[in-house]
Amino acid sequence: MSSPATAPFAVEIRHIEALSAQVRRLVLQAQPPARARFAEGQFLSLMLADGSRRSYSYAGACRDDGTFELHVRLHAGGRFSTLLTQGTLRPGSRLEAIGPFGECVWQPATAADAPVLMLATGTGLAPLKALLEAQLPQPGAPLWLYWGGVSEQDLYLHDQLRALARRAPRFHYVPVLSQPSAHWPGERGFVQEIAMRDHRDLRAGTVYACGAPVMVRSALQQLCTHCGLDPARFHADPFEPSEPAPAPSQAAPVRIEVRRADGSRTALALAASGSLMTALRAERLLIGVCGGQQSCGTCRIRLSADQFQRLPAPARSEQRLLRALPASGALDRLACQIALDAALDGLQLTIPGADG
Repeated sequence: MSSPATAPFAVEIRHIEALSAQVRRLVLQAQPPARARFAEGQFLSLMLADGSRRSYSYAGACRDDGTFELHVRLHAGGRFSTLLTQGTLRPGSRLEAIGPFGECVWQPATAADAPVLMLATGTGLAPLKALLEAQLPQPGAPLWLYWGGVSEQDLYLHDQLRALARRAPRFHYVPVLSQPSAHWPGERGFVQEIAMRDHRDLRAGTVYACGAPVMVRSALQQLCTHCGLDPARFHADPFEPSEPAPAPSQAAPVRIEVRRADGSRTALALAASGSLMTALRAERLLIGVCGGQQSCGTCRIRLSADQFQRLPAPARSEQRLLRALPASGALDRLACQIALDAALDGLQLTIPGADG
């Protein structure tokens, strides 16, 4: 039996709109509508006919009617992009989805006037737009959105965000381009650098960052080091389209025994390369939605006490996500954070069921 987030549900495409030459807005309807419930900042995965999945953040506030919005960047040769551009997927098309996933959700501000910064690149805007739609109607701390791109064409909701800033006094919109045209009137450079310049004291601040992993990593380092931001107040889901395939290994196979909740067992001989999650996902034993970004929890495994001690201690970020997962236990780990190497030979693990 699957947990609620990993149990597939049906979605129907209701509307497709071009926001720019490279970005499409999709409006989908969940069946049943209750499966469209999510916390702003989370994401879901769409399941394609070939068995592959594509993950997208919800791009608007949660609605009661079961509809939701996604922003999809088109990639040349990409499976989902090709289905959209060739018209295979169109209004009326049905897909299966799983979710929601992710922990980059709204957190209460530390004080009434403590600044809240949102940093985005590209379609990383989507989950932050969802947060804005949910939070701006309510009173609260100042909200600053720094949205970055290469050129003007990347800011596909620029006019709408400028209009929103005029209507909402506590919302401040700062577009940033790294290679703008000569007549660009806005900021030049990178979002994390402009945010650091504007907010020298973030000791009471909160930051949400979504988009290119290099931006997210740089923002965390710079804002914590130079502006006093508490790392616990930095919330992020770095977005990578897919996990690269591990390089071929010439090492001896790593023997792993996988036990399922129903008592069945599978003996595996795995190439010593990449992460344990990648290998178990290739064997279709778990999902691993986020590709190793520690934001979904779908690669949770359980170990005995002696097997747990064989592994390096989990990082604080892994511990934090595990604590947030329903039914997670003290001997659980995330397979995406475990390197698949010779030290794992003979490891025995259990893939928990829906109840634990």
